[in-house]
Amino acid sequence: SGSAGGGAALVEALGGRIVPTGTLLASATHLGERAAVADLVVVLEPLLHSPQLAEALLDTVTAAAAAQALPVVAVGRESTLSPHEAAEWGLHGVITVGAGEGEMRRAGSRIARGWLRAPTDRADAGRGVAPWVNSQQTPMAVRWTADVG
Repeated sequence: SGSAGGGAALVEALGGRIVPTGTLLASATHLGERAAVADLVVVLEPLLHSPQLAEALLDTVTAAAAAQALPVVAVGRESTLSPHEAAEWGLHGVITVGAGEGEMRRAGSRIARGWLRAPTDRADAGRGVAPWVNSQQTPMAVRWTADVG
């Protein structure tokens, strides 16, 4: 209804396809393919509160992770999620951080120590592409590589 309904009708009349935002995101970012080669998925979402998460496309990311049996860790400034609520959202871990690059680096180190397996040989060293999306629906990718001797 309203302008969104009118816009959808216009797109459809012009021969365009109307797809759910999560479907478009997964396709445009090759989320399934990225998850297939990942060890972990990290989601950056500033406010980890159930009402906000309903609009954050988290379900699209966690579904792609679940299809590959991957753990999902959420990083945010605030969280009111209980362990049960986090599990309902498909999250295996929740980390809150303060502002600043140093805080994010500490969170990254914590995630690497607690959630990523150490490569056993050079063939494994490049593994670890973790797709994620933030609240502005910006697709990102993180590559973790450990030094192996």
